[in-house]
Amino acid sequence: DLLIESLNLLDKEGINFNALIVGDPLSKDEDYLLELKDLVKKYNLSKKVVFRSGITNKEAVEYYNKYEIFVNLSPNGMFDKTIFEAMACEVLILTSNKNLTGEIDDVFMFKENNPQDLAAKLKKLLLLDDKEKERASYALRDYVVKNHDLKILFQKICD
Repeated sequence: DLLIESLNLLDKEGINFNALIVGDPLSKDEDYLLELKDLVKKYNLSKKVVFRSGITNKEAVEYYNKYEIFVNLSPNGMFDKTIFEAMACEVLILTSNKNLTGEIDDVFMFKENNPQDLAAKLKKLLLLDDKEKERASYALRDYVVKNHDLKILFQKICD
């Protein structure tokens, strides 16, 4: 709902976007998925926001490469590897995960549970020119390669 609220704010500002929400709910969360779909309808975002069932890890790369921005809404304390996978694919990211504070530029961080801040950060990234997007996406990939490559991770575990 945080993302949908943010997208509604962007839509009200006339910011052009398309969003894909990917994943299958747990059985206990099926009603929540219906609520999210109803929220999209309520805000008249059905032509801009699409839901898709879960995908395999192999398919994920294809999806990362189709979109400019990956929004990760995992709560703090959950270090979600999808953030790094998106960065490795040179996709701009937005996360509220405080584990990345000081590691990546603040432009890629939003205040947790704050749809206004998420919308402002999304707008900023959406309005970057192509050169700025390219520079930023390369910087994110470079961070992953230098800090989260499997060889580096293995060495850190061994140490």
